[in-house]
Amino acid sequence: MKKEKNKTINSLVFNIVLISLALITNSCYHYKTNVENYSYSLKFSKKMGVFNDEYKLLYPIELPKSTSLRFVEAWSENLWYYIDNKGNVKITDEVNIIIRFNSNLLNDSIKFYSTDCNIGIKDDKIILPLKGIRSDSIKIKVEINSINTEAYFVKVLR
Repeated sequence: MKKEKNKTINSLVFNIVLISLALITNSCYHYKTNVENYSYSLKFSKKMGVFNDEYKLLYPIELPKSTSLRFVEAWSENLWYYIDNKGNVKITDEVNIIIRFNSNLLNDSIKFYSTDCNIGIKDDKIILPLKGIRSDSIKIKVEINSINTEAYFVKVLR
């Protein structure tokens, strides 16, 4: 009887510790505050309330058959950042166009160029600041394994 009681108490203590750890872990998720953020998808951009416009590829990008790189989606959104660890955000007036591909772009054999602005690369996305460029269409040059092509994106009318 005493062994059974100890087993029950140990089990109860173990469960309390597990629940406490779960609560601590969930409540201590840390957002990087005051750091520029970009939505990881068009859907997330809409959810965050920073979405402006959707863009579509005017025609398929001619890429070498050896590459698996493919266009996924493109949109413009206001620049935003977390202001606290609760997930609250501050939305700025700056707007970026984000073009998402199906794989990481940090690769020496893939390069992107624009005559209109500097292009930033983050994971599977290229980021173009909208300052000073036409926002209804975007042209970027893509170089993969020394093969050059162009990609044209146009704003989807709502």
